[in-house]
Amino acid sequence: MRLRRLTVVVSLLLLSTGCSSGEHPKSQPRHESRIVFAKGEKILVADRDGRHERFLVRGEEPEISPDGHWVAFYPCNACSLYVINADGGRMRLLAKNVDPPSWSPDSRHLATVGLTAAPTYDEQLVTVDRTTGKQCRIAVAPRILGFDFSPDGKRLTFAMSTSDEDSDVYVSARDGGALRRLTWDDRSSRPLWGPDGSIAYSRREGPLGPFFHDQVWGKHRIWRIFRDGTGRKVLTARLKPAVTDDRMGLRAVAWSRDGGTLLAVSPTHNGEFVYVVGGSGSIRSLGHHGYLGYASAIDISRDGRFVLVWVQLDGPDWRRTRVELVPAKGGPARLIARDVGLPSWSR
Repeated sequence: MRLRRLTVVVSLLLLSTGCSSGEHPKSQPRHESRIVFAKGEKILVADRDGRHERFLVRGEEPEISPDGHWVAFYPCNACSLYVINADGGRMRLLAKNVDPPSWSPDSRHLATVGLTAAPTYDEQLVTVDRTTGKQCRIAVAPRILGFDFSPDGKRLTFAMSTSDEDSDVYVSARDGGALRRLTWDDRSSRPLWGPDGSIAYSRREGPLGPFFHDQVWGKHRIWRIFRDGTGRKVLTARLKPAVTDDRMGLRAVAWSRDGGTLLAVSPTHNGEFVYVVGGSGSIRSLGHHGYLGYASAIDISRDGRFVLVWVQLDGPDWRRTRVELVPAKGGPARLIARDVGLPSWSR
């Protein structure tokens, strides 16, 4: 997913380092299992299996909320983030000049990254309230290397770095304030909060290293830790035989709802190698030793049975693509859509 970077000051209307959410408890709407994707300049919404496809709005890079009722997106050729009801209606501006967001589990808040002013142009992590538009600054650093909401949506975990290789994992309240540093090794990034309250993250154990003219992810194992800093342990202690190349490691993508299955990838210049990790740390590769073509693993189903994959049939050219549901335990993939952009799934 391409980053939306401008060489001008980011136009985020930040309120302060910390801010009040003004939240009032309400009953949650019924979950709708839907998928959204862009085709040309049109954003389409469909049932989770790709059926009953319909036009929603003109735009690109849609991200559907976990409850399936809201879609964040960019109007065509614009860097402003908007939100619209998945059933249609009026779109509303959320933020300007920011990267694609992640939703909180309650579908009310979004987290995203923008830039600070010159001369540093640091990255700043912010949260946005979908209902009020309020924005809260969480952290500022030369690089933000991944972020995710807690299961209750009240906290955020993220990694920040002062260089291309040194980073650590932190936790903050969703509305900002004091940061808690969880790792102190300058090797930890890409945190993902699990259903049991633990945070999975990647810890680098080897150089990033050149791969032809590109950088590979490098050897990483997935570790887990709780938000108070306790319970730190390695999850994927044994990478082989599933991960066949010593230069490759794992990055966590998504948990199944019960926390029993973790979708993980190893990024390379030829797409992502895709793996399923069990709760005990067992690793199983999908496709040919994890290779499904020039592919990106998007999400895993709530029950952990299927992985949503976006495959570019002509390499980095996005015009010929397939969206597929791949069985986590092996078997033929099910075609969901053709020739569309990166999908987003409410599972």
